[in-house]
Amino acid sequence: MAAMLIGLYMLNSAVWAYALYHYVCLLPAVILGRKLWQTELKRSSLKFFFIILAIALAFSGVTVLAFEFLGKYAISDQKTVELMVRMGWSKEWLWILNIYCFTVNPFIEEIYWRGIVFKQLEKIEKPPFKNFGIIVSSFLYAFYHYFIFRLILYPVAAEILSIALAFYGAGLAILYKRTGTLWSAILAHGLLTDLAVVALIIDLMNKFPGAL
Repeated sequence: MAAMLIGLYMLNSAVWAYALYHYVCLLPAVILGRKLWQTELKRSSLKFFFIILAIALAFSGVTVLAFEFLGKYAISDQKTVELMVRMGWSKEWLWILNIYCFTVNPFIEEIYWRGIVFKQLEKIEKPPFKNFGIIVSSFLYAFYHYFIFRLILYPVAAEILSIALAFYGAGLAILYKRTGTLWSAILAHGLLTDLAVVALIIDLMNKFPGAL
C-alpha cells in the first residue's frame, strides 16, 4: 500500500501510481502465489462474455447519466480535471491509460484479490464467522481503494463509495466461486467498473476539451 500512496500523494503521477501499485505491490504476490491461481484461469463461455459486455455497455451509460445528475453531490468536475492534469493524465497518455485501466488493471487485481487473497482466506479450516473469506477480502479490497477515492470525492462520498466497492468486491468473489474461473471476475471487473471509469473520463474530456 505504501508504494501506491507514494505514487498518488508524493509523486502525483497516475503512471507511477499504476506502476507502483501493480508491479511493486501486487505482482510479487501474484508470482509467488501462482500455484493458487494458475489453474483458475479456465476459459469463460462466449455467451457469458456477451452477456457481461451487454450489461457493461448499459451500466456505463447509466453511470454517465447518474454522474450528470448526481455527480455534483459527490465530486467536483473542475477539481477532478485539475487533478488529472496534475497527475499527468495528458493527451499523450490519455488513451494508453484508459486502455490499461480496463485491460491490465482488472487482470492483475482479480488474480491478486480474488485468486490469491480470497482463495487463501477460503482455505482457513475454522473461520471466525460465515463467509469470512468473502467479507475480509472485499473489505481489504475496498480499503485499498479508499485512498484513491479521497483524492477526487467529497469526504462522505468517499466513504459511501468505499462501502459500495466492498459489496462489489464480494459480488466478484461470489461470481468467481460460482463459475470456478477467474476470467468471469476479470471480465466483470474490466467491462463493468473500469469501462465505466473510462466512460466518465471521456465525459469529463468533453466538458473540458482544452484542459488536457
